[in-house]
Amino acid sequence: MSYKIESLKVRNFKCFDNKKFYEFYFIQDTNPTILSGPNGFGKTTFFDAIELIFTKKITRLNAEIEDGRTNLGKNILLNTSDECGYLILRLINTRYEKLTIIAEIDNSLTKLTVESSIKFTYIEGTMESTSFDEFINNTVNWKSDITEFENLNYIKEHFNIYYYVSQAESVHFLKNTISNRKDTMTKLLQTEMIQGKIDIIEKDLIGATKAKKGVVVNEEITATKNELDSKILNLKKKLDDASGEYEVINYAPLLVYPQNTEKKKWDIENLDLQNITEKQLVEYFAEINGIAKLYQDLADYKKYLKNKEILTFSNSNEAISNYIKFYVFIKDNKFDSQQVEDEIIKLNRTLDVYKYSAFFRKELEISNYKKDDVLQLQQMGIVSESLNISEVDDLVNEIKALNSQLGNNQKKINELIQAREKLHSINKVKDNNSNSSNCPYCNYPYENLELLEEAYSTLSTKLKSSQDGISIEIKDKNIKLANFIKPTVDLVVELLGKGDVDKIDQIRVLASEYSMLLKSEKKMADILKIGEFIVEVNPWKELDDESRLIELKRIIESNLTGYTNEMFLENLKLYDYDKVYNENSVLLSIEQSNLNDKDRIDNKIRFVKYQNSLIKNKEIDLIKSEVKMLITKLKKLEKIRKQFDELKNLYNKAIDEYKNLVLKKLRVPLLIYTGKILQDYQNGLGVFINQEEMRFVSNGDAKHDILNTFSSGQLSGFVLSFLFAMNKRYIAEENDDIGFILIDDPVQTMDDINIASFIEVLRNDFPNKQIILSTHETDKENYILYKFLKYNLKGQSFNVKDNMY
Repeated sequence: MSYKIESLKVRNFKCFDNKKFYEFYFIQDTNPTILSGPNGFGKTTFFDAIELIFTKKITRLNAEIEDGRTNLGKNILLNTSDECGYLILRLINTRYEKLTIIAEIDNSLTKLTVESSIKFTYIEGTMESTSFDEFINNTVNWKSDITEFENLNYIKEHFNIYYYVSQAESVHFLKNTISNRKDTMTKLLQTEMIQGKIDIIEKDLIGATKAKKGVVVNEEITATKNELDSKILNLKKKLDDASGEYEVINYAPLLVYPQNTEKKKWDIENLDLQNITEKQLVEYFAEINGIAKLYQDLADYKKYLKNKEILTFSNSNEAISNYIKFYVFIKDNKFDSQQVEDEIIKLNRTLDVYKYSAFFRKELEISNYKKDDVLQLQQMGIVSESLNISEVDDLVNEIKALNSQLGNNQKKINELIQAREKLHSINKVKDNNSNSSNCPYCNYPYENLELLEEAYSTLSTKLKSSQDGISIEIKDKNIKLANFIKPTVDLVVELLGKGDVDKIDQIRVLASEYSMLLKSEKKMADILKIGEFIVEVNPWKELDDESRLIELKRIIESNLTGYTNEMFLENLKLYDYDKVYNENSVLLSIEQSNLNDKDRIDNKIRFVKYQNSLIKNKEIDLIKSEVKMLITKLKKLEKIRKQFDELKNLYNKAIDEYKNLVLKKLRVPLLIYTGKILQDYQNGLGVFINQEEMRFVSNGDAKHDILNTFSSGQLSGFVLSFLFAMNKRYIAEENDDIGFILIDDPVQTMDDINIASFIEVLRNDFPNKQIILSTHETDKENYILYKFLKYNLKGQSFNVKDNMY
């Protein structure tokens, strides 16, 4: 059913703001309708809106001008970015049935993305502008294209060839290549399905050439060729390998196996060599020779393992140092853990005594006294049970109380006396080893020690005479306290000696080492192992630490032994004895007499080769069969490719013949319409379509396309003629729902004769089409309406400025 335009309402679209809906309305049964008015008031915008609704694009917009990443600030279709834009197109058919199409333009897009910014809905009937916003808020059936509604049949892809021509784009179609001009007609000719088949053949199946990658048939041919080459190469190798004839060898086991021991894969009667590789076969032979050689060198290999162990310990300074530290704990070739524990207890006791004996070690400094420490020492047996700790505690507290009563000067005098007494006692020890008579306080050189001692005594007497009664009482109590705890002090000194920090740190480290020793079974095992290499009578114990280490290394290495087989070390590397022994130690631990027989070993290898040759013959036959199948497959694929290529050429030939047939049918209508409109055309009457291709020429003999020879006015006349010819020849009401022709500013570059001819064509050839034109020239508007009125055809003048602003 053919539809015509009843009205178009726009809001916030291009030159129209968002304050209201601006309406283009068309009086039915009037023809033509002329949009008039000054430039810039929306005539072309009307045609842009119609094209946008039916095609989702505006042909005259050039996307290449803008960088796709550029932020334009707002959608190019909108007047303002504050809200979306809207188009409401109302169509009406001959039954007065109305269809309203609504388009919304998204205001969130700020780039030149026309197609993605618009969506559509529709209603049967009409809609008032007052209820539009409420309708939009409730609409959920938005589509991205009006063709999705399936209620309008028209040719979308070439809307501006069959229904609409713009003066601004009057040569848009002509600027296409000859090939593209033909492709423009594909939709009309309904050859998309055939073209789709051609595309599948060329793009997916065989490509444009045999070398094209990524297409099914070519890829399969390439894969088949590669597989065939690989099979032939493998076949050649198999034939080369099988060229040596192996004698028939009967099965005989090489090894003796203990109960529940799995046989070697190469030592069973029915060998499974079906999927074995050459590498695995070589590994079989290497294992056979390796086991045989190791069995023959087994005595030397055990010496090697022993020597390796000896050298491991000889090169380990840590292991030897541990032996030096802890050999005393070895008893009857066993490690005496109890003795180590006893030593740890003893050492920890010494550390505890040191920890709690600060008061006793530091010459009765009252500040170091702690009753809890004394109780701990008493529990350990260091402080005698007969010592009255409470009495000692009271005496200490009394001394502290008296000290608190001393004045500052008296405290300093007492401290000076105590300091001099300590220094004097130290100096007396020193004098036993030295004849120096210098004063230890001021370094004054006295003539002899007697004079130094006399000077010390004189000053001491003076200092003591300056002490007050409290100081004397403190001294008496200190003497009493010293007498109480003297047995404990003597015992602590006996246990700790001077108790210097370095000695205590050594004890602490030794206790830690003993503890770590008990936790490490490996360390104890290593010490025992080294002990096996050491002869007790060796005088290494009397040497210093560095010499001990060197001597023990020498003693350990003296246990090294030589090898019986001179080739042993070479065989060790050649046959990887370590790996062979680790994997076959059980087999090598029992009698294997066959391994001493070279013929039996060689026969086993020959048996494996013989069995493998039987498998290879089967493999060769199988590969020959596969090669034959691949050759057949390749021939079939080449034939399929040839058939597809022939089919593609057949399709192309049929489409070209069909297009040429259509062009032939188009030639007469185009010649007639160009002849009617281009009345003053000096080179002949009308424009021809070249017989072989879609080239437009001025006469049958010309070769130059009119795009390069016509004036702008003549090109406009031709484009209108082409539109009329295409519409008249191919647009039928029974299968196309577009009942209008849109022409934007058709007479701008045309002369008066061509304008008159153009009007006659419209009036006589398209009486049933709704014709909508635009012009800004009032005289030409009046002339067009006058020419139609003369034949009782009333037209409509719609001044955009007067009606909408």
